[in-house]
Amino acid sequence: MNTSPCCAPSRARAVPGLADYAATKAGLVGYTRGVAHDLARRGITGAVLDSNGGHTA
Repeated sequence: MNTSPCCAPSRARAVPGLADYAATKAGLVGYTRGVAHDLARRGITGAVLDSNGGHTA
């Protein structure tokens, strides 16, 4: 499981000074999806936890 706090592709927007951070997070999401796809036939899953994805209370 990986965490991706703010820059998932579905919410991508430009934030001044954070291009390197956004690119890294987008890469992490893409990597995790790729690994999940590659290992699914073995019953191994992958997930990205988006900590800004919703309310927890």
